[in-house]
Amino acid sequence: MRTTRRNVLMSGVALAGLMTLPAASSASQTAHPVGDYASGRVLEGARGIEGVLVSNGVDVVASDSEGFYRLPLRADATLFAIKPAHYRFTCDPVTNLPLHYRPYREGEARRPMVHDFILQPSDEPDQFEVVLFADPQPETHRHIDHIRDGFVRALVNTTAKFGLTLGDICGDNLALLDRYDRVVGQIGIPWWNVGGNHDLDYDARDSGDARRTFRARYGPNYYAFQYAKTLFVMLDNVEYAGVRPDGAPGGYRGRIGAAQMAFLGNLLQHWPKDRLIVLGMHIPLQTNWNPQSVRDNTADWQELVALLAGRRAVSFAGHMHTTEHSYLAVNDGSRETHHHHVLAAISGSWWSGPDDYKGMPLAMGCDGCPSGYHILSIDGADYTTTFHALDAAEGRMRVEVITSEDATDVFVNLFDGGPMSHVHVRSAGGEKLSLSRVRRTDPLIEAHYTKPDADRRSWIKAEPCEHLGHVRLPQPALSSQVTRLQIEARDEYGRLLTDTVIVEHSSDAREMTSHG
Repeated sequence: MRTTRRNVLMSGVALAGLMTLPAASSASQTAHPVGDYASGRVLEGARGIEGVLVSNGVDVVASDSEGFYRLPLRADATLFAIKPAHYRFTCDPVTNLPLHYRPYREGEARRPMVHDFILQPSDEPDQFEVVLFADPQPETHRHIDHIRDGFVRALVNTTAKFGLTLGDICGDNLALLDRYDRVVGQIGIPWWNVGGNHDLDYDARDSGDARRTFRARYGPNYYAFQYAKTLFVMLDNVEYAGVRPDGAPGGYRGRIGAAQMAFLGNLLQHWPKDRLIVLGMHIPLQTNWNPQSVRDNTADWQELVALLAGRRAVSFAGHMHTTEHSYLAVNDGSRETHHHHVLAAISGSWWSGPDDYKGMPLAMGCDGCPSGYHILSIDGADYTTTFHALDAAEGRMRVEVITSEDATDVFVNLFDGGPMSHVHVRSAGGEKLSLSRVRRTDPLIEAHYTKPDADRRSWIKAEPCEHLGHVRLPQPALSSQVTRLQIEARDEYGRLLTDTVIVEHSSDAREMTSHG
């Protein structure tokens, strides 16, 4: 016997702005004609599952005791379920893309849509790892070869539970997405994606139309899912201006927009304040590299951070092909900050640079960080990230020593370092010296990119590094011809990293590099 269906409709954030959140609102309901709705059940086999969240991109409803849901149907949105903890969606058998959505189809507006979401039970430990990719950005099949033979091969035995790609899945060539997805699918874990500025349909008339290809392959532009005690929210903050009258691609800016803010506000009403929230997007909320650029920063980031006030949250982005940590002020009168991490790029310096013996480009990032990926480790409400260079010999930091007759300069590029990181150096028998964090180009990359025969795009150059330490050693510390320098670093999470460099001091200027 069918019981009365009881849904909890959370639509309390008006699209025009923020931020009053009544317990329930009919604002979005009155904007849709009677009968213009989506409904169905959330099922495990034939059994309905209670409390599973379903969204139309703004409203968020919870399924009732028999798994039924109902919510307004937005003609421009994709209907999706928010995977609950300890369940999983079926994934495509080749690409491992989760099938968590029901796309809007032309002609379905203003009439009811019925769709059931099917879930399977899944064991989800509170302690787990996630692979984080940013900017794979293949422009050719050769670039996908590099992804296959480098990153995918390195990760086929990963213990991570799933992966995230934070935009620029391809490099403007959307025809490559099919092969790219099939290759990454060989890692063997579910893979979630966010669109970047190079994943747009450039012939689109506006930003809403610019994700046609993305939606056809991956589902909604933005969405959420739970894993164990963590909520993952994937946002689309690339706002496209639309194709120009002459047919050329229009510009874009970083912006989340009212609809996504409303979705997040409604979603958070279902999420306990003491549990971790992980947000992913393509364009940084804020970047020190180019803080005034509308293309490299998110215009409404302060509204997003205000929504997260008082919660345990961290956000990740790509886009810059450099890496940095920021701690953004919540601006509510407290000292609370939001941790935002810009990730290193899979493609590094856009697949440029000399090839190694396997034909893989060096692709060193403009800030000296190698091409690589990050592992997000979660334990309850705690988290850390760890950078992994494609070339494992790079390790997690690079030590560069430049000597002359009257000076010895030590530079340490702590690839995943930030404001909370610390680096020290000690010579044999000498005192322990702290390196100062300096914002300048990495000397090794500076030299590399100024070579006349450097294999790179014409616009690529060394950029200021946000994770470079420097100290000038006193000469008595290097009085012998050969000495040993011990490097000790504490990363952004307080973890210890060490390296040792052997320095030969002579009248000839020398430069030495170590990777640790």
